[in-house]
Amino acid sequence: MRVRVASLITSWLVGIVAGALSAPHRFTIILIFLGFAFFLYRRIRIQLLIGGCLLVALGYLYGLQSNTKYETSCAPSDTMQATLRKTYALTPTQAQYVFVREDGCTLLVYAPRFPVLVKGTVVSVVGKQETLLRAFASLPEYGEFLRDEGISLVVRNAQVDVLQLGNAPVDMFRIQVVRRIGTLFREPDASLMTAMIAGDQGMIPQSIKDIYRRSGITHILSISGLHVSIIAIVLSFIVGLFHVSSLVRSFIISGLLWTYIVAVGAPASAVRAGVFWTCYVLAYHVRAFVGLLTVILLTLAVLLTISPELVRSIGFELSVVAVCGIGVALFFVRRIRFSSWMQDIATLFAVSLGATIATAPLTLYYFGNVSLAGLVTNIAVVPLLPFVMYLVLVALFFQTFFIPLALVLSFIAHALMTWMLFIATLCASIPYGHFEQISFPIWGIFLYYGLITVLIILLMKHLKIPWRDWWV
Repeated sequence: MRVRVASLITSWLVGIVAGALSAPHRFTIILIFLGFAFFLYRRIRIQLLIGGCLLVALGYLYGLQSNTKYETSCAPSDTMQATLRKTYALTPTQAQYVFVREDGCTLLVYAPRFPVLVKGTVVSVVGKQETLLRAFASLPEYGEFLRDEGISLVVRNAQVDVLQLGNAPVDMFRIQVVRRIGTLFREPDASLMTAMIAGDQGMIPQSIKDIYRRSGITHILSISGLHVSIIAIVLSFIVGLFHVSSLVRSFIISGLLWTYIVAVGAPASAVRAGVFWTCYVLAYHVRAFVGLLTVILLTLAVLLTISPELVRSIGFELSVVAVCGIGVALFFVRRIRFSSWMQDIATLFAVSLGATIATAPLTLYYFGNVSLAGLVTNIAVVPLLPFVMYLVLVALFFQTFFIPLALVLSFIAHALMTWMLFIATLCASIPYGHFEQISFPIWGIFLYYGLITVLIILLMKHLKIPWRDWWV
């Protein structure tokens, strides 16, 4: 029964992906034919066979609709009133805000970083508005990317006058957290912890960003799927220490996980990882025999049904392969016998190593850089990340009424951050440990994942693991 459901979900996903990527009709027909042949080979019932083919066709039509862009005709204006939708990016001196005009047009506004604006703030924007084609004439790909993000116009060096303050409790909470971090820690710890806790990288010195980039751990400076995965695993371990029912543990873990995701602004990568781990945790703690591939397929089905255009997102591709890499690593680690305390350490190492190995070819293909030292750095640094984050959160909690304990906890967090920066600096200085501006062919991606697949098959045979364990 589970295999049949997984087959139908796979058919739907194949159709959506083909449609969202505007695959030719002939390609879709070939997919349906191959699926038909596979189902016949497996001697699957004719009802399931017809259902799978229909789902591929319907998924294709559904995904094809996501390519239709309904653009509003937006005329540039030097002065206008707009409402803040979200903060797009931050630097030490500048903020990039996404505003919505009264006529529905969306603008990317470059404005001073301070004062900090929150979602829902109504402002008067004074500045020259440009179309994406004109603003990014030398970077047409970036202009197309912003258009896919729903942005119509760009305003540089804008004068922003606040007309009405917004009422966004989550944004206000994040601002308070950032202020408390600034009073409890010195630089560069304050900037680094603000990035890891609140997702604001704007105040990190460029020299430290370069060190983290060359050492291959720049992902820890953003709220990513890896962050959420580590937090989910740590929460599962902590909540598992209490004697409560499996269903209660599931709700506690999912509740704490989504509270964190919402508190940091619900970035897309964190939401995607949150959906995956929610499905996984619920299935595990209610003792449902649901395997890794089933959870991945279910998560993809939910996300792509809601937003088929995610298929064209680089961030989505990286999130998917990272979660798959983490899942595969955990699949094997949990089938290797360790002592109780070694099992937890091995799990954290598996999360780091799985995500790093899985995302390496896509990072090289899209961004042209790769850090060979990152394999070592991630193993040495990433397992410390959850301890630093929770030390900071507990220190912030005690800062209001028991400062001595907050200072002790913050000192421990500072020591760990100093160690992490030392390791990153050491690995970044390794000769030929980091390469930039490399052209990586697309066939190399398929070759890489093909070799990984062969390695998985060999491990399955060596460890004598039945293939059924992937599905149930």
